[in-house]
Amino acid sequence: YAVNREVNSEQISKIAWAFPTGGAIAGNVVVHKGTAFVGSFDRHFYAVDIETGNKKWMQRGDGWFWTTALIDNETIYAADLKGKLWAWNIETGRLKPGFPYDTGAPVRAKPVFDAEHSSLLVVTREKEIHFIDPENGMGLWNSRDLEIALPNRALADPILHNDHLYLNDDKGLLIKIAPLKDTLAGLPPWTELPITPEVEK
Repeated sequence: YAVNREVNSEQISKIAWAFPTGGAIAGNVVVHKGTAFVGSFDRHFYAVDIETGNKKWMQRGDGWFWTTALIDNETIYAADLKGKLWAWNIETGRLKPGFPYDTGAPVRAKPVFDAEHSSLLVVTREKEIHFIDPENGMGLWNSRDLEIALPNRALADPILHNDHLYLNDDKGLLIKIAPLKDTLAGLPPWTELPITPEVEK
């Protein structure tokens, strides 16, 4: 993708600044505590000062960033199209220990934080839901463990509401998942579950 960096001062007289990345930007920007966060098709994720337009930090992923990032406390989570979920400190850009988590499939959807079950939910393009420990990047469960079968590919951002996960797929279905407390009931603690093998690429 070619990036047009030519600036016409008459056309952008009302623009305070324009920060160039090395590729297209498809995900939504997230603004938090004076910083704009966004990923690019150049495989980098950026933190930009909203007052000056200067780069605070930049980190490289494995694939294009197409998702909108999620901020929880002092950490920002973002997934790329190689299936990696990254976690960086919002101030320093330092990678959180244990990350990235490899889902094994491209991710277009924004991660969801499930406070009740202390987990991050990531829906991949290839019909899987991953439950991840946000503190150490370890996999807790996935949709195969929970016998949840998504019929089609999920591309849009899911929503968690009243312990139900809502998502839509690329074939026009709106899907409501059974309450997570019921879905997870009876499962042993995640530390006792066998680790699901990574999907070969």
